[in-house]
Formats: sequence, C-alpha cells, structure tokens
Amino acid sequence: MKTILNNQLETDEITSSGLTVEKASWIEAPMVAECFMNLECKYLWEKEIVPGDDHVMICLEVVGGHIGE
Repeated sequence: MKTILNNQLETDEITSSGLTVEKASWIEAPMVAECFMNLECKYLWEKEIVPGDDHVMICLEVVGGHIGE
C-alpha cells in the first residue's frame, strides 16, 4: 500500500517498490519476478457488489501459469 499512495498514473508501481518486472507469456501485462507463482488471466466481466459502491466482483479466466522451483 505504501507504493501506491502517491503514485501517478505513469508510475511503475512494481519497480518503485523494489521488485522486478517480467514479461508475461500469454497476456499483455507485467509479472513480478520475485513471486513464486504468477497466473496470467484474461478479464471476462465485473459486477458491482453493492450498487453505487466502488467494490466490484471480477471474473477472470486463467490462461497460463508460472510456478518456481
């Protein structure tokens, strides 16, 4: 949470937190190299949990995964 509090839209939150960005294999999104597992997901849909609130439920489809040794 510390890394996102004052971030601008163009700030890379992953590298500003000291982590390493890796290119994903199946989708156009970054992965975090230090994570032991990365799941690449395709966005399907979202739905408000409570109408007018900013919390939503999202549905994703896992299209690939990376698991470290």
